[in-house]
Amino acid sequence: MYEEDGNTFRPDETIVLYVEPVGFDHMPVLDDQGNTLYLMNITADYRISSANGTELLTMEDVPVGSIVSHRSNTELFLELTQESPFPIGDYLINYIVKDGISGRFLK
Repeated sequence: MYEEDGNTFRPDETIVLYVEPVGFDHMPVLDDQGNTLYLMNITADYRISSANGTELLTMEDVPVGSIVSHRSNTELFLELTQESPFPIGDYLINYIVKDGISGRFLK
């Protein structure tokens, strides 16, 4: 279903990282009728560095998935997107995905 397209991107191309985190927690919440639902809240830090390691851009605690479900799901997927504000060159992008409920880093 998924075909990797390499690691070279055009200047106007959006970079998409497909993520399937595991080990996230749930917070029980009530809907308007008093039924228990389950909140999953995932955030990410983005760090973009030049080829020599100089940090160029850091964005922290970016909301990437806030989901309310009737079940305490153990699986979900996220798409982290980034448009490069930099000129043509070599860059390194690090993503750190965090569980907003527990505060733990996810794998």
